Amino acid sequence: MLLFPTVAMLPVALSLGYTFTPDYVEQVTDPRIPVLYDAGASQTLPYSEAPVSGSSMYSFATTSTGKQYFLAMTVFASAAGAGYGANILDLDTLERHSFTNATAFTNQEHEAFDFARPGYRFTANALDNLGMVLFSDFGEVVINITVWPTSRVLYYGGTGAFTYVNETLRSWALPACRMSGTISFLSPTSSSSATKSIAINAEKSVTWYDRLWGRLGLRNGTSFFFALYLSSASSDLVISGYCIDSVDPPATTRFSNVRLRSETTVAITPIDIFEPSTSDVWTSPRTGRTYPQKWTLGVQGRGMLRIRSVRGDQEDYGEGVAGAAYSGFVDFAGVFDGRAVTGFGVVGLRAVIPG
Repeated sequence: MLLFPTVAMLPVALSLGYTFTPDYVEQVTDPRIPVLYDAGASQTLPYSEAPVSGSSMYSFATTSTGKQYFLAMTVFASAAGAGYGANILDLDTLERHSFTNATAFTNQEHEAFDFARPGYRFTANALDNLGMVLFSDFGEVVINITVWPTSRVLYYGGTGAFTYVNETLRSWALPACRMSGTISFLSPTSSSSATKSIAINAEKSVTWYDRLWGRLGLRNGTSFFFALYLSSASSDLVISGYCIDSVDPPATTRFSNVRLRSETTVAITPIDIFEPSTSDVWTSPRTGRTYPQKWTLGVQGRGMLRIRSVRGDQEDYGEGVAGAAYSGFVDFAGVFDGRAVTGFGVVGLRAVIPG
């Protein structure tokens, strides 16, 4: 029987802070592994090869002043519409800024991996398309960061493809990249154009980059994505995966990818317990949707984690954008491989309701 650590073992951002560290690998792929595609080449696919396409950057940043932030930027495109968005969460005060805007991306933008709009840019910064430059202007806050491909590619499902409801989805991640750059703030004591820029401490920050394309067969149901960093004295694991419940067509998916951060080997392991809280929830005043704030996640034969969102409102929604989603910073505690663990990460919630 697995026993949970007490609630006091949950990471406490307000007093202790989180430990964010990047990987430093020189070779991000292993040519001996027979994966289905090259990760860098998959960044520049046209619509004909990627009817659904998405790129997400989740950064966990510590600044030169010691302040910590969660940053997220996403571009996505499908037959239902295209859009881009960003959010920033202060992990001390839990103040959040976000926006999501509808747009239309051209084939040229996809094939160049260069998505630019006023106050926003998500683009490649290397010959292999794995390094990235990201810029987002929230008005009160501006983020300008460079992400370096210093983490081994994690191919979801082992080969980078799995069945999403009843369609094939291709997906991979760079779980622990190095990042650098600045976060700038409007000065409250000066003119509206004055800003204060604070450097990001690259040694105490980490970025998870997630890429997917193909087809999303979810037409009626829910999808729960998770990307988690475990912290313990004897382990440096990342766990990611999906819990998908489709009503029509009927389908259920529960799987995780478990990997030591700097290694290639990944264990594809079933999720045997997935319990979103029905009592600890947050209801959006914008969309009326209700999002769980706690989840129990059991990884078969490995352990169990209790995950919590640190803030209720982490919804991403924009007028004219197809649907709404929840992109939330979380922390957790539990037992994994027989040891008490804590950690942090991000979860993504998506619900599709017909009509």
